[in-house]
Amino acid sequence: MWCRTSCSAPRPALSGSALIVDYVLTISISVAAGVDALFSHMPAEFHGIKLWTGTLVLFVLLMLNLRGFRESVGMLAAILGVFLATHAVVLAVALLSNASQIRGIVGGAQESLRSDLADPKIGFVAILFLFLRGYSLGGGTYTGIESVANATNIMRAPVVRTAKRTMLYMSISLAVLAAGILICYVLTGVRPEPGKTLNSVLVDRVVGPWGFLGMPLGHWLAVVTIFSEAILLFLAAQAGFTGGPRVMAGMAVDSWLPHRFAALSERLTMRNGIVLMGFAAFVVYYEMGGASRS
Repeated sequence: MWCRTSCSAPRPALSGSALIVDYVLTISISVAAGVDALFSHMPAEFHGIKLWTGTLVLFVLLMLNLRGFRESVGMLAAILGVFLATHAVVLAVALLSNASQIRGIVGGAQESLRSDLADPKIGFVAILFLFLRGYSLGGGTYTGIESVANATNIMRAPVVRTAKRTMLYMSISLAVLAAGILICYVLTGVRPEPGKTLNSVLVDRVVGPWGFLGMPLGHWLAVVTIFSEAILLFLAAQAGFTGGPRVMAGMAVDSWLPHRFAALSERLTMRNGIVLMGFAAFVVYYEMGGASRS
């Protein structure tokens, strides 16, 4: 795959470099988004330490990976279970409580589309570019599927069947969850609010008012929901530390990178690649000021 002689152009180097950049962005943006989620339910006076909090998270991830950290399947399953359960409740309540609006919203969207297509100042081309723009902004959703595709060599046998099943589950869950959240944004009229993520605004609006025997049940459900999002985002950053050095090792074997990047440590962790990924992620994170906007 990484052979020079079979290629008239350095395509392996280009694709490998693109993957490395992608993994660096995955680390920095996932950490920034996770920190944004964590601070969504904190008072505004604490938001000044968001940048330092993200820096601490990056440093902890870097140190854990240098020590050979590997995620526990049980831990991942528990966090994912909380994430799916809380989000299922939010989406179900939002959809069922606003079901009467769906027909009107769909009809309005169809009428607006027809009007824009007939407008000479807008037309099909402008709408197509808007669609492609929105699609590109949501491209980060593919990060998990890509990580699975790039890590098939560490999956249990039969590798192909395991990878196919994993990618099928991920694609279905991502499609349902992303589509459900977008629909709920429209149904509940979610708009950006300072210091909060859109998901936090949605969850607060849907379950925030809930109470039980005078206790703010909805508030704590919202906190748990957004906290589970933050933890999953930090674990998504971990995928960059896992995948990036492996790509570097493959490139280094055929001299696309210095050979020291191909060396495995005693803990089977590519230390040099991890350090470089961490340093690059720090630079990107600081360059964007710790903001998750991309």
